[in-house]
Amino acid sequence: MWRVASRSVTPTPISRGPFAVSDLPAHALVLLVGTSGSGKSTLARQVFAETQVLSSDRLRGWISDDESDQSVSSQAFEVLGLLVRHRLAIGRTTVVDATNVSRSSRAEFLGVARAAGRPAVAVVLDVSVEECVARDAARADRRVGRAIIESQRRTLDASISDIALEGFDEIRVMN
Repeated sequence: MWRVASRSVTPTPISRGPFAVSDLPAHALVLLVGTSGSGKSTLARQVFAETQVLSSDRLRGWISDDESDQSVSSQAFEVLGLLVRHRLAIGRTTVVDATNVSRSSRAEFLGVARAAGRPAVAVVLDVSVEECVARDAARADRRVGRAIIESQRRTLDASISDIALEGFDEIRVMN
């Protein structure tokens, strides 16, 4: 369980459990937050329209023909940022399917939403390392391995305690 550090900022309430798209604010930025194997892409496919979801993995694939090619991450995130800005500018619900485990990665997207005058929602997938490792091992492609998942979880755990103070309009945590 994560705790919220006390500051003078009013924290965003954290909701737990599943949700429907109709529960989310209109024209929102939705940041999926979680380690590899936590189910972000699966959730995105199940809940959102395909055109609403912007995947960093898919962009890596479009750039290099390999979704796991980390050497093109900076280019993929440059394109991702551009697409997020343009979609939010015209009022389109936009889902970012990336790990977003660090506060700095969330802050960049949150700033784009604020600049566009759009609400921002964080959907945190709180899934155990063991479950993520098992899911990762079962993948036919794009396996990242235990060490990467453990590193992502440490980063998430270090940053998540203050997520309620980052400025999101809504935060939803799913196990």
